[in-house]
Parts: sequence; structure tokens; C-alpha cells
Amino acid sequence: PPGHDRLYVNIAHNDPVEVAVELGVLGFLLWAALTFACLHKPFQLLQNGRRPVAAASMMSAVLAIVIYSFFNFVISERPALWAQFWIFGLALSFPSSRLTYRENAAVRYLFSFCLLILGGWAIHFGYRSVQADSLVLQSKNFARELQVERAIQSLESAIELQPQRANLRLDFVKLERSWSAFYPAYESQTRRLKALKAAEEASPANLGVLLATSEFYVETGDLSQAASYLDRALELTPHRPSLRERRAALAIRQGDLETAISQLLLESPKKKRDEQIATLLVALETKTAGKSRPVLEAARKSSNSERLKEILELAVSNCLANQHWKPGLQLATQATAMSPDDLCLQLRRANLLGKVKDTRAEWDFLDKTIAPIKPSSDTCYGALLERWYLLSLERGQRDKALDRLEDDLEEDGRIVSARILLSQALLQDGKSDKAVALLREGLDKNSRSLPLLKELASQYEKNGYRDLAINYYREASEVDPKDQTLKAKLRELRKASR
Repeated sequence: PPGHDRLYVNIAHNDPVEVAVELGVLGFLLWAALTFACLHKPFQLLQNGRRPVAAASMMSAVLAIVIYSFFNFVISERPALWAQFWIFGLALSFPSSRLTYRENAAVRYLFSFCLLILGGWAIHFGYRSVQADSLVLQSKNFARELQVERAIQSLESAIELQPQRANLRLDFVKLERSWSAFYPAYESQTRRLKALKAAEEASPANLGVLLATSEFYVETGDLSQAASYLDRALELTPHRPSLRERRAALAIRQGDLETAISQLLLESPKKKRDEQIATLLVALETKTAGKSRPVLEAARKSSNSERLKEILELAVSNCLANQHWKPGLQLATQATAMSPDDLCLQLRRANLLGKVKDTRAEWDFLDKTIAPIKPSSDTCYGALLERWYLLSLERGQRDKALDRLEDDLEEDGRIVSARILLSQALLQDGKSDKAVALLREGLDKNSRSLPLLKELASQYEKNGYRDLAINYYREASEVDPKDQTLKAKLRELRKASR
């Protein structure tokens, strides 16, 4: 159901599970032995045929309690607890005949005495619980009427009756905070901290107590204490999204970006969350070079590698957009180490290398990267090849670059970028016919290739073939009708041809 991952309760709603968790193996065995004893006595009577109706009735009552205990925690339900004491006591002291009734009088009196003590304790505890609940209700009524001082007094009386109830102390903390909001001069921090410590002593594994104490320390500015209580809360409910988000926000306030990133990476992927992680990675790398590496290495063991790759891509794009060259290069290096076959990431790393060092370093990196790669029609390979080619021209490596383009086309004629670059080189050498023929050959393989159509139209325009240029610009516009530049070019050429 919606929100199932955000709903938590403090009991298991199952007696065997709850007893095993709270009391361990020994406690579970004692509970099982008691239950078995209560079922065994009436079952013996039923088997022997003595008092079958009474035995069957008693056994049914015990079974009803046992079945109920599999779907709720009996101790948390006072009426059910009293009924369990009564039924178990009757089952254990139930006589099998008049003879055993007289012979087992001592045992019967012992069980009756134990039942009396337990019943008396339950009644006493229940009465105090009723009194405390009444005072809590009274306190809430006073709070609604803005009589905060009287509400606090009623709640203090309820706490005196049942000091073990941590939720009463939490209500007290809320009221104290409300009172200090009405009267800023009222000093409530000491009383609130005392109440929270008492609640923690009464229930050290209470999620509400841990969160309230963490909020108190945030309010007082002690962020390290607040973080320690949030960490304890996360140990209790490690899969609760709101807690991890709160812990990450607290870590950001402390300047502990590593913890913030680690906590957010443990959450399910969401666009805004991943963008936040990417921003934090950039901030961490900007703050201290190389600091993001151990965080990411740890995250690779616990997070989805595909998600981590996408986050790193976001971080690298962020660095390129905001001109954070050095952090971007560090993050791109880590990203390419995770995905060495991602040519788009390799190209971004090369661009950042050129910004941090120079174009020589960029060309060296691209030359080493592109050498072992098998040519393909992949868009990223085309962009990588084009950048390497342009830098090769700058470095006077034109012949080497042209040889690579020719080899690529021979191996895979669908590589559009290689075809376009080679045709441009032919055009520069005055071989316009060969350049056009090379482009038309590419269109024979893929007649809807937008880059080829635009390049062929541009070359026809340069060579003075205006009508052919118009035809190819029109075809390109049909492939991409949203490109306004193509439409403007068409209008310009048509106007000039009139």
C-alpha cells in the first residue's frame, strides 16, 4: 500500500517473535514451556475422558489466547493480559477428579496465590494506567485552551504515576517547548534535557526518544550530539528514507560532505536526490582534491553501479557548465575508471584535461584512447574522432589523421563523422567532386542522415549549386522540422535565387 515503507511500529504484533527478540532463546523457551503446560493439562483430561466438557472448554480458551498472541502482543493489551493470567491459572490448577482435587490442594493453592499476585499487580498497574491516561487527556484539553502551565502540571502528575512510559516524557518536552515559545524568558532547556534523558533511560531503543533528543541538540547547536542520536535511530530503522535525508542534511550543516553523500547513496534513486549527490561530490572535490575517491569506492560496494555512473556524469556535466575544471577532471577520471568503454565520458575527460593542462595533453590522451578502439557508428565515437582529428590538424598530424579516417570508413562505412571530415579535407584540397561523391555515397547507406544532408547542402552552396543546396536543405528540414536555422537558410537561398 502507499507509504508502507514509512510506517513503523514498536512491537512485532506476534508474541513468539516479540518474546524471542526481547528475552532471547531462554525467554522464548520459558514462554513456550508455559504455553505447552497450559495446553497439556486439559488435553490429558480430554484424552482420559474425565470431565471432557470442562477440559475441552478450558483447552479452547487457552488455544484462543495462543492464536490471538500470533497476531498481537498480549502484554500491550491490558484486558487481554488479565484474561491470559486468569485462563492460564485455571488451566494449570484444573483438577482431573475429586481425588486429585483433594490431593493437589497445595498445588492448587500455590497457583491460586500466584494468580492472585499477578492479577493484583495487573489490576494495580491497569488502574494507574487509567489514571495516567486521564491526566494525559486533561493535559491535552488544557493545551488546546492554551493553558500550557496547567497542561504541564497534569502531564507531570501522569509521569509520576507511570515513569516508565517514554511517550509521556516526550509529550512533556513538546509542552515545555510550546511554553518557551509563548514566554521567551522561560528557561526550558534544562527541564527538557532532563526529561529526554529520563525517557532514554526508560526506553533506550525508543525511536521517538532518539529523534526528539536529536532535534533538541540541533536546536541548542550541538550538532555532533544530534548526529550521534540520529545514527542510533538509523541503527534501529536503517531503511527509513526520512531519517537518512535528515542525517544527510545534518552532515551538510556540519560540513561532513562524505557522510551526507554516503547516506543519500543508500536511498532509492530519484532525480532530485541524485542531482543533490552530484552537487555534493563537486563541492567535496572542490574543497579537498581526491576526497571523493574513498567515498565513491565505498559506494561502489553498496550502491547500484549504473546509478553511480549516472551521478558521476551529472557531476562532470556540472563541473563543465560551471568551469570547475580540476574537480571535474578528478571526477571524470573516476567515472572512466568505472566505465572504461563509455566514449562520451572519455571525451569529457579529455576536454577537462585540455582545460586543466593544455591541448597537447588532451591530444595525447585522445590519441592513446582512440588507438585500440574498433571503429563504430556510435555517436560518442564520432564526437571523439572529430575532436581527435581537429587537434591532430593543430599539431601538424594531418596525414596521420586522414589515414585514420580512411581506415575507419573502409571498416565501417556508416561512420558519419569520419565521412564528413574526410569530405571537408577533400574540399580543402580542391577535390570538390570527390568530396560530394563521398557524401552522396554516405546518403546511399542512410538517406535520412541529418549531418550528411546538411554538409552536402553546405558544400553545394559553397560550390555555387544553389538549387541543389536548396533541395538538400529542404530534405534536412523534413528530417528535423524543428530546426529553425535550416528554415532560415532555405528562405535565404530561395530569396537569393529569385
